[in-house]
Amino acid sequence: GVRPFQCTQCDKAYRTKRDLQEHQVLHTGQRPFSCEQCGKAFARRPSLRIHRKIHLATGTGPTSPKGCQCAVCGRRLANPGSLRNHMRLHTGERPYACPYCGKDFRQQSNLREHLRLHTGEKPYKCRFCGDAFPKLPELRRHLISH
Repeated sequence: GVRPFQCTQCDKAYRTKRDLQEHQVLHTGQRPFSCEQCGKAFARRPSLRIHRKIHLATGTGPTSPKGCQCAVCGRRLANPGSLRNHMRLHTGERPYACPYCGKDFRQQSNLREHLRLHTGEKPYKCRFCGDAFPKLPELRRHLISH
C-alpha cells in the first residue's frame, strides 16, 4: 500500500500521520504508554498491549479480589468500580448522556472528556509552548514536535 508519511530520522514510512507520530517517539526516548498495574512504560502502544496480556496470562500485577472477576468472560478487574464499568461492555448499558448532543457513554470519565468538545475546555497544557489540549493523548502527540 501507499505510505506517504516518511520518518525524517530513518527510512520507515507509514500510511497514516498518527502511525508516523507513534513511531517517532522511538527516536525521542519517550515512553508515553504505561501499564496501570505495574507502572512499566513503553514507547509504543502495541508493546503495552502485549505486556498487559502477560499480566492476564500469568496472574501477575496487583491481586484482584475474587469478587472482581467478570462472570461473563472471566476477566479479573482491580476493583468493584472497574468491574461495574466492564460489565457495561456485555450489557450495552451507556448511562451517561451528553446534554449538548445526546451521545451516550459507558463511563462518566468518557463523558467528561467529550464535554470538552462542546465547552472548549483544554486542561492539558504544553510546558514548552503553552498550547493546550482537551485530551491527554493529544498533548502527548504534540510533545513529539518539541
